[in-house]
Amino acid sequence: MKDRTKKILLNIAMVATILVMVTIAVAVVGNRKGWFENDSEKDTTESTSEEFVTIETTTEQVAPNHATTEGATEQSDTVEITEATTEATTEVTTETTTETTTEATTEVTTETTTEVTTEEITTTESTLPSKSCTITIQCTTILSNMDKLKEGKEAYVPSSGYILSVTMDYTEGETVFDVLTRACSQYGVQLEYAYTPMYGSYYIEGINHLYEFDCGGTSGWKYSVNGSSPNYGCSNYTVCENDSIVWYYVCE
Repeated sequence: MKDRTKKILLNIAMVATILVMVTIAVAVVGNRKGWFENDSEKDTTESTSEEFVTIETTTEQVAPNHATTEGATEQSDTVEITEATTEATTEVTTETTTETTTEATTEVTTETTTEVTTEEITTTESTLPSKSCTITIQCTTILSNMDKLKEGKEAYVPSSGYILSVTMDYTEGETVFDVLTRACSQYGVQLEYAYTPMYGSYYIEGINHLYEFDCGGTSGWKYSVNGSSPNYGCSNYTVCENDSIVWYYVCE
């Protein structure tokens, strides 16, 4: 009987111990998990959290506004400084560009003018002869032999008998023929000539539409230089400084 009673008491003790241990374990776990917090504490905690959130929210809203104000002020100052800086920079840039352009233009103009002037001087020196002579073309003998002149040729005989009388420039080595052809071409006087192989020279057939045999069987053109008539062709006579060349028409 005693042994049975002991077993029962021992079992009860073991059960009680297990319950106590379970209760302690639940209490410990419940405290950690927050199972046993009362409503007042939760309300207080939640209220405190909400206030804290509200305060933080308000602080965050105020801070950006303050920052925005300062930012606006700084932006305004920055804009004014930027505008002032931009204007100054623009003025300096404009002046610098203008000066540079002016200098560049001046240099280009100077170089161009120098080159053109040089070319003009060179061309002038190469084309201007260094010597001059006089050349006269006259048909005064026809005036006293008009009865022998072919019909229709009267219009080509000037009343003075002089067709041309000018001073011509020439280059070294030119002949009487060269001066004659250039003078007639320059002053619009008709000229016709032919080359004679027998004499190795050019022969003048007609000047101002007045040809050989127009005023007699032996009429035609001859030339003289300084009052003398050379005995060779005009393209073989070399012109000298200040020569006086005269082409004259002879009749029978």
